[in-house]
Amino acid sequence: MTTLSLSGAPQSRARHGRLADLKAVLYREFMLLTRNRVNLVLSTVHGFIYLLLLSTSLSNMISVVGYAGTEVSYLVFALPTVLMTAVLSASANSGTALFQEDASKMALALWSYPLRRFSYIAGKLIASVALVLVQAFLALGVGTLLFRFPLTAENWLALLLATLVVSAAFNALYMLLGAYIRDFQSFNIVVNLSVPVLLFSSPSFYSEESMPTVLRWISTVNPVTYGLRGLRDATIVGFSAAWPWLAGLAVAAAAGYWTVAWALLRRTRQML
Repeated sequence: MTTLSLSGAPQSRARHGRLADLKAVLYREFMLLTRNRVNLVLSTVHGFIYLLLLSTSLSNMISVVGYAGTEVSYLVFALPTVLMTAVLSASANSGTALFQEDASKMALALWSYPLRRFSYIAGKLIASVALVLVQAFLALGVGTLLFRFPLTAENWLALLLATLVVSAAFNALYMLLGAYIRDFQSFNIVVNLSVPVLLFSSPSFYSEESMPTVLRWISTVNPVTYGLRGLRDATIVGFSAAWPWLAGLAVAAAAGYWTVAWALLRRTRQML
C-alpha cells in the first residue's frame, strides 16, 4: 500500500492563505484609494496644471537656465517640478485615505474578518506606492508627448529610477501623517497646506541661487529640495550625480515605511 506524506500540506495552505489575503487587501486598497473621485482627480490635475500653464508660460520668459555647470531649456529644468507636484498630490491622497480609514472606523470593521496582519500592512503599503507611481509616470508621459525633452537614454533611465525612489519616500511621509495625526481638522490643515508650502519653499520653478536668503535657508530643511535635486540631477546630468540624493531618500523611505508598519501593527493590536 502506498502512503502519502501530508507534512507539507499545512505550510502550503498557509502560503495560499497569505497570498489570498494579500490579493484581497490589494484589491480593497486600490478601491479605497480610487473610490473618492474628487480626491483622485485633484491629486492628478495639479501636475497637469503646472505642466500646461505655469511651466509653459515661464518658459516663454526664461528660455535657458544654468544648472550644474550647464545650460538647459526651462522646460527641462521644470520637468522635475512637475513630477514632484504629481508625487506630492498623489501622496497626500494616499495619506488621506489612511487617515479616513481610521477616522471612519473602517479598519475596525475590516478586522472583524480573519486577516493576517502582514497581509494587511504589506497590501496597504504596496497599493499606495503603486498608485503614486502611476500618477507620477502619467504626468511624465503626458509631458513627454506634449514637449520634446532632449534627454539621452541614460538620463531617461536615471529619471525613471529617481521618480520611483522619490515617490516611495514622499508617500511614506504622508502615510506617516495619516497614521499619527488623529484630529480631523489638524490633519486637513497640515495636508492641504503642506503641498504648496513644501513646493514653493524649495528650488522648484527657480534655481537655488535666485532664491531670497531666508527662503534659501528654509529650503535646506525642506525634504522637497532633496527630492528635486535627485530628479533634476538625474534629468540633466545622470545617475552619477543623482545617486547620493536617491540613496538618502531610499533610506528615509525604508525608515518611514517601517514606522508606518509599526504604527499599523500597534493599531491592529489595540483593535483585536
